[in-house]
Amino acid sequence: MDFWIKLNFNTVLGVFVTMKNKSQVHSWKFVQNGGLIQAQISTIDDILNLDKLDPKFWTALACPVSGLEFSEETLNLLDSDKNGRVRVPEILSVVDYIKKYFAKPEIIMSEGDSIPLDSLSDVDFCAGHSAKESAQSVLSILGKSDATEICYDDVASSDKLFSSFVI
Repeated sequence: MDFWIKLNFNTVLGVFVTMKNKSQVHSWKFVQNGGLIQAQISTIDDILNLDKLDPKFWTALACPVSGLEFSEETLNLLDSDKNGRVRVPEILSVVDYIKKYFAKPEIIMSEGDSIPLDSLSDVDFCAGHSAKESAQSVLSILGKSDATEICYDDVASSDKLFSSFVI
């Protein structure tokens, strides 16, 4: 992997680090906050290329799941080993999940509580159904077979999804 630094005086810090891989090139933008230089994660490409960012460039290699100005519920979901800390491998595992199960991963950068079905991948989960097929099944059970998106309320209605009629 080749590294080079290009100065750009139009940015706060003016440093871009480009990591060159055999198949892909991604440019990282860094900013300085209070004496600390941090990678700026602002696009879906930044997220999808986190596995190419050398851990020495990460601001923190772990963070607590509580006591931050960030959704504790989200951090608990990311903390796969439930040790109270989110570490780099857990973040990278989520990135792999996004790459595999979202046909249009940029949807995760959008605000809202719904996901268009065409944003979900046709790749099967280990249980044998894809994210798109699973979403379509949930919508069918709820009587929304013609829906083009699935929302939080659709999957949160466990009383309808797991009723004796369905099972």
